[in-house]
Amino acid sequence: MPLNSLTTELAYGGLFEDADVVFRVWNAIQELFSGSQGLKALEVIKRGQRGAVVVCYDGDASRMVSSTLRHQGIEAFSVKGGFGGLMSVIGMKMAFSS
Repeated sequence: MPLNSLTTELAYGGLFEDADVVFRVWNAIQELFSGSQGLKALEVIKRGQRGAVVVCYDGDASRMVSSTLRHQGIEAFSVKGGFGGLMSVIGMKMAFSS
């Protein structure tokens, strides 16, 4: 589920530099999970008794989202380093498997 409040300016480490930005992103996360799409996603995760892996540009926003999910009783993990961190792990695993 995309978080539309994330912008290219925040993509690589700008999220926690400004308290107002943190507040706006936090509110956007709360709105996302209180809307119909977010509530449906929460229900699917809870019903399946599965955890969630959250990925963003650099890992900052995903940490905020995983906190929200854990508060909802969902086991949630944020990928350290965001997409770049995920790709480096996937790339390493793919290199070893070929």
